[in-house]
Amino acid sequence: MKAILSKLSFLFLLFIFLSCSLDPFGELSDSESDSKYADESAETLKASSENTSASSDLAFVSSIEDAIPVVYNLIDGKYIARDNLSDEEKASLTVETVIIESEINDIPVSEIADNSFLNLKSIKIVSIPKSIRKIGIDTFSFCSALTDIYIDKSENEFFALEGGISFYSRIEEQAKDVCWHFDSAGPDALALESLSSEVADSAIMVTWTNPENQKTREINLNLFEAENNSLVQSKKIKDKEATSYIFSALKNETQYRITATAINIFGFESEETQTFATPSSSSQISFCLSNPLIDENGFEFEKIDNTAAFKIVNYNGNETEIELPSQFQGLPVIEIDSDTFSNTEKSIVSVKIPASITEIKKNAFAGFSALKNVYYCANENAIKIESGNKKLVSVLWFNTAEYSESNFSFIVAKRKGDASFSLLKYESDSIFVNLGEIASKYDITSIASNAFDSSPSMQYLALPSKISLVKQAAFKKCHNLSTIWAENKKLAIEASGNENAINFVEFVSEIDSIKKSADGFLTTNTTLLKYVGTSSLVKIPSGITRIANGAFFKNQEIQTLELGTETELFIGSYAFFGSNLQKIIIPPQIKSISIEKYAFSQCKKLRVASQSYSDENIFVIPPSVIKLEEGAFSGCTSLTSVRFEGVSWPSPINALSELPNKCFENCSSLKNIYLGSQISILRDYVFRGCTNLSEVRNISSLSFKDSTNEGIRSKLQ
Repeated sequence: MKAILSKLSFLFLLFIFLSCSLDPFGELSDSESDSKYADESAETLKASSENTSASSDLAFVSSIEDAIPVVYNLIDGKYIARDNLSDEEKASLTVETVIIESEINDIPVSEIADNSFLNLKSIKIVSIPKSIRKIGIDTFSFCSALTDIYIDKSENEFFALEGGISFYSRIEEQAKDVCWHFDSAGPDALALESLSSEVADSAIMVTWTNPENQKTREINLNLFEAENNSLVQSKKIKDKEATSYIFSALKNETQYRITATAINIFGFESEETQTFATPSSSSQISFCLSNPLIDENGFEFEKIDNTAAFKIVNYNGNETEIELPSQFQGLPVIEIDSDTFSNTEKSIVSVKIPASITEIKKNAFAGFSALKNVYYCANENAIKIESGNKKLVSVLWFNTAEYSESNFSFIVAKRKGDASFSLLKYESDSIFVNLGEIASKYDITSIASNAFDSSPSMQYLALPSKISLVKQAAFKKCHNLSTIWAENKKLAIEASGNENAINFVEFVSEIDSIKKSADGFLTTNTTLLKYVGTSSLVKIPSGITRIANGAFFKNQEIQTLELGTETELFIGSYAFFGSNLQKIIIPPQIKSISIEKYAFSQCKKLRVASQSYSDENIFVIPPSVIKLEEGAFSGCTSLTSVRFEGVSWPSPINALSELPNKCFENCSSLKNIYLGSQISILRDYVFRGCTNLSEVRNISSLSFKDSTNEGIRSKLQ
């Protein structure tokens, strides 16, 4: 009490000081010329007035030191208080006090305007005079530092609140509790101070409890005269686990009625009412304000007779994928009541039912046409499903198992009567997913529809031999999927919704051996399946003898490629197609290189191939290249000079003797080419589109298999 009086005395002295330093015309006196708000010019005040309201007669700006500046607009013969701060000024302000004056030039200040002091994070203390009759909408809303409000209400019992003081009404704001101080002696002051430890005559103490110990947002107490139902007093109090309040100065021989309402943090209410006669001495009324049987997710429960268990009777949430609780208030939830979800929005697409539930009553899920999956976390013999749940039964999965790690999670389950599991849902942000270990552990033989909806980042998928069926639309939302490695050559992929994925399947052996290295190589045994790194210089790892089809397909990171040192290397079709490759280093240890169709096609920056990093501006094809297939270097528009090195003794087995169809087609910058002595045959369209080709050197005579190459005869040297 002493602390409160001390604060009030300070505010009163400030008000007297202000009153003494204002002249009759509302201008600032010389004594306040040093105030940081006292330099407002007449023009600024006029502008403030004009911006506030067209009907404003005069604007007055207070300059109470160490307080928020308040603008008072004279409208219709009364002053209305408001702040005059921009959002930027509010964000930077550190002043902690708001003082509303009671009158300006003998004219009362009657209102605080809508949205005044909104979102002003610095303020901690507010003083409101008895002249105020109305506090506008969203006044002091989101003032999260506010701790004390002082209200002089000795002559102002019924000033109107339009939501302004309920600044803590939005749950997400998490504002501090605010202490309310009523300046005048009266029923509230008496109740808060004098009667805090004992109840006086003609007073009643109301106490309440919360038996479930669930925190509630606030308690609303209302005292009515029973005969005419007129409201005498009301009080809103933040609830703790148990608390009390005193209504005092009650009339003798009068019937009263008290209502108590508890509003919990989820917006649900419970209400109690008692009627009583005015006590001649102190007395007490108690309420048990139980929270309704509703949890934070919107599920409503009832106790099942003669059991220590609950059933779900209603759902008030709006999620499209819901998970039913297995417990409520420490007791198991074992039943879903009839019609529980029949009035629920029909957009729910999946439901997870815990193993604790053993019975689903009639029509519990009636009309749920949007349901795609229902997961039941126990076997099919552990649950009883009554009629009216046809859709639920048709999409119900049993024996559901879940697993989750930091970068992925999945759900597997069985249909009724199935011998093996299906993968129902897989969620990951990884670009590579290998289902080998999962399929083996959970005996997964199929992938359900929409299973990978939550894995849009996935680019590469490995399927073990156990998985023989992929249902329709399993990869519908996998827009980045480019390769599926499958062990089972009899794998069936239903076309609908999987049209693109069917074209991505490559059959490999031992997918369990597929590994992803730290530097971005996806490999299996001696095969480089895919490069997913970001380096511009790529060195093929030791032990790799095959670069798989499309391993660097359209890779825009790679610039220089250094082949490995194994004696044999196979480069698959489209391996580097459309990539940013510019230079190839070919170590002398390699004795045999086979290059398949379009392996380097459309590498528009490819210019150099050599055995060292020195840039000779020549593309050297060593005798170790024993096989070239169609279009191997087509569309390499930066190639200017190509040299096939001659064969030395002993020559490689199956030495390259011909250039395949379209080998250098559309290499528009190619000027000269040296064909080694081993090249004796040109297939179709080898140099078509090589518009700058001017020199072809060759030791032996060439055999032209098609007239399409006749044009280079004149260029032979």
